[in-house]
Amino acid sequence: MAHVVDSLICRDYGYAWRAGWRWVLWYARYRRFLAALRTVWYTLILGHIGEACRECGRPYLHWWAADDLYASATGKGRRSNGEAAPGLYCLECFDRKALAQGIKLRWIPERWTP
Repeated sequence: MAHVVDSLICRDYGYAWRAGWRWVLWYARYRRFLAALRTVWYTLILGHIGEACRECGRPYLHWWAADDLYASATGKGRRSNGEAAPGLYCLECFDRKALAQGIKLRWIPERWTP
């Protein structure tokens, strides 16, 4: 079961301008050109500095899934040093990856309060 967590939109034009180019180049390096264009829009024009999907480049609400579900859907498990699996995905891209592996998800919204 995966959980959606309410999130704040983070805007910092200075940081987005300094770091946004690095994110754009990362997407371009892996030939995700539409994601690179979205990153230009969200970071360099709108100033968004939150998480962005590794597949499509869209910002998304924070969410989490159990490690075994994440590994089954994405093919990426925890690293040998205990760090979490790499890759951040929006709900739609994660759902698409899970369906490709034969996993049907049911999302449960939750409210997060720090």
